[in-house]
Amino acid sequence: MGYVTSPWWSPELNTNIALGHVPIEFSEPGTALAIELPERYAETLGQPVAAEVSEVPFRPSVNPSAREAARAKGATTWSNGARVGDKASRLSVKKQM
Repeated sequence: MGYVTSPWWSPELNTNIALGHVPIEFSEPGTALAIELPERYAETLGQPVAAEVSEVPFRPSVNPSAREAARAKGATTWSNGARVGDKASRLSVKKQM
């Protein structure tokens, strides 16, 4: 259905996090998913793990990007008409512990 593009461990959040792509109907934050991790990250190969779609960034940034700063100010579009935080650019998967 989708795929994980960049899994990694977050010591600040004390959990595994990853970016990924899923169909739009599964992209709402809070949506529960089951994902298969690459062999080097899997505790049991072929055994899906529980995950949840969440917003990016996973935590507030120390140095916010232009997108994060615009969102914090309530902006919904850029000057070129593109939407701030377009869903296609903010899908993420967070492994539940």
